[in-house]
Amino acid sequence: MLRIPQPAKQTYLNKKTKNLVKQSRKARALYNTALLENDHVNLPGLRKSMEEKGRRVKVAIEKIATEDKLLRSARVNKTLVKNEGANFHRTVQTAQGKRLHTPRVWHQTQLVSPRTHVPKKNCGGPRKLLHIRQACDTLDEEEDGEVDGVALPNKLDAQAFLQAIRQIQRNSAPGKSGVLAIHLKKFLEVECQLQISKDWKDPEMDWYGDKCYPKPIDHSVVAIDRWHLPEELMTPLLIHLLNIMRACIRLKTQPALWNEEILITLPKPGQDPRWLKNTRGITLSCTEGKLLLTIVAIEIATKLEIRKFFSKAQAGFRSGQEAIAQVIALNEAIRRRLNMDDPTQILYIDFQKAFNRVPHEGLWAKMRSIGIHEDLIQIIRKGYDESLIQCRLGDNLSEPFTRKIGTRQGCPLSPLLFILFVNDILESITEGIEVPGLKEPVKGLLFADDTLIFADNKRQIESICKRLDKYCSKWHFALGYEKCGVVEYNPKLGAVLEHPTFQLAKGQIKSMDTYKYLGCFIPNKLEPKEEYVMENEHSKLLARKAENCMHASSALLHDQWIHLLAKTRIIQTYIMAAGTYGAEWIGMNQKRTRTIQSVIDRASRLAYGKKDNNQTLNTLLLSLELGITPVSIHCAVQRIRLWNKGEDLRTILKDLIEHPPQGPRTKSGSKIHLLTSQVMLTGSENGGLPHFIMMKAKHVVMDKQYAQQMHAEKIRIHLFDLEVARESKEAKLLPDMTKWHLGVQLTLLLPL
Repeated sequence: MLRIPQPAKQTYLNKKTKNLVKQSRKARALYNTALLENDHVNLPGLRKSMEEKGRRVKVAIEKIATEDKLLRSARVNKTLVKNEGANFHRTVQTAQGKRLHTPRVWHQTQLVSPRTHVPKKNCGGPRKLLHIRQACDTLDEEEDGEVDGVALPNKLDAQAFLQAIRQIQRNSAPGKSGVLAIHLKKFLEVECQLQISKDWKDPEMDWYGDKCYPKPIDHSVVAIDRWHLPEELMTPLLIHLLNIMRACIRLKTQPALWNEEILITLPKPGQDPRWLKNTRGITLSCTEGKLLLTIVAIEIATKLEIRKFFSKAQAGFRSGQEAIAQVIALNEAIRRRLNMDDPTQILYIDFQKAFNRVPHEGLWAKMRSIGIHEDLIQIIRKGYDESLIQCRLGDNLSEPFTRKIGTRQGCPLSPLLFILFVNDILESITEGIEVPGLKEPVKGLLFADDTLIFADNKRQIESICKRLDKYCSKWHFALGYEKCGVVEYNPKLGAVLEHPTFQLAKGQIKSMDTYKYLGCFIPNKLEPKEEYVMENEHSKLLARKAENCMHASSALLHDQWIHLLAKTRIIQTYIMAAGTYGAEWIGMNQKRTRTIQSVIDRASRLAYGKKDNNQTLNTLLLSLELGITPVSIHCAVQRIRLWNKGEDLRTILKDLIEHPPQGPRTKSGSKIHLLTSQVMLTGSENGGLPHFIMMKAKHVVMDKQYAQQMHAEKIRIHLFDLEVARESKEAKLLPDMTKWHLGVQLTLLLPL
């Protein structure tokens, strides 16, 4: 186990160093020989020669190591300067020690998991297929689904086609066709360049045979905003691909190659990738087929959002909705009931392989019942009925097989189909609870398959469990009982909480003191001296995550050859991001963000070449010079952003923001209104934003979004003023070095 792998033994030395190594070995051999022969006359000279040549070898090897380290550091700096984001982050992640996808084997021939486990893992699901007559007795199979006309237009326009290309993930793996998503993204950029040059007066022209096209400009910003996408395509390849998409929609089918998929396994983060249980399956399909299904998904989702079809409890896979909004809505509902001395029981549900258990016939029937056009259903159905899947293990592919149940993994349409299928799950299970300020009862919250259900007492939980059993039996869903739990939030401090177990048909659900929902712990502990227990626990969790990320990046932060700008990007992209997930929840309070800020300050000191516990640097000046926003200000601005976005949300959080409880205004709301009034007073004196604040061009966003962005930026600057004023009481030199002087620092502009 302690043997060194052969590649790690190889040290690449230059010719001069190799000669020095040989001379050092020869000198040591001569010294050992003289020592054995008791040659006391030559022994002092040989010892001196051996030590001198050994010193020369050590210096030469250290020089090579320094050059190698300098080369790696220069590579990091070069990728950042050339704006090669993917290569920069890949280099950083490699330096952090993150492993790439490795084979799940101990040696070259022995697998950790037996070969027979591969199909069971990747194709797990109910053995008995769900037939339409078994569970869809309430749905009309003969309904034509044309009630509200949820269908694609007669002719696919260019703007919808280009918008679909934008939504495809840039680095998604290709299928058997070999077409990369980055290829389509590049052609989209060229198309936007042609559109910009087309609007010029007398632009230069490029001739291709008998046809001429406007000459592309040398550089282009990110593609044109979606309100000004080209209405007519000019790139021959995109024109050809658009005609293929139109033909597929007209014929209600797609090429057979687009339906051929390769099933692979990806390791779950933070777990041993050699074990098959720590992996998840995903299918690689053709990029062209993903583009067609993206167009279909956009059309269906847009029409259903206009009709307000989706439940307010569902926030997963919906445009403009956020996971942290569900956490804040959950926290707000619990807090409002606690203020009224009402206990709350919450059943957290984890569905086992939920996407793999969606029955096809039931899915088509539900799509017809909600008014989706039969043509769209046929396009989707043929993709499922004619799909051929092959499992890949190493370089070998299995025999092709078809999918009888479950949605397609990695398909852009699968998330939409799943939330369509489970949209009415809460209506089938519970009646909900009363939340102060809301007129309608709140039944629960959904984020894709992450489900929680509210109840008033244990008797309601037992009733919900019985209905949940019937729902799972009807639609062939399975529960992961180990990850399910019931938590009671009781306002009576010091009350002894019972921990009953709730029995279901195939397992039991235990009571818990806390549960991790969407990455945030929701404990039921209440302290008389600590008002915001949940927020404080979340901030401590974020501080630990940021500290772990800082330790993983410590080698890069200590490297003196890596440019300060690259270290700043590492702090902003990795450490700051890890420490501010859910910043909207913990904002408006410096006490909660102090633990996270201390980690960011330690990383900033390391970037400057100081020890992490150094006290000579002013941390506020350090943040201003590096361009890193203090955590308290960042969290406050993010909370205000979500507050302003509240009226545009389509979930329960919108109702909670628009209908506060009767009585005094909540503390968060009062703080936001207070900040707004202070900014309005100081804004007229300052004359607007400082010159170095970068705002998005007004034509890129809507007027309402632009106004909200301006409001958030003004509040951010106002918070900076307050922070500088507070810090200046302790640091005498701070008033002379305000943020206006430190907006652009020479340190960040030094040449590499």
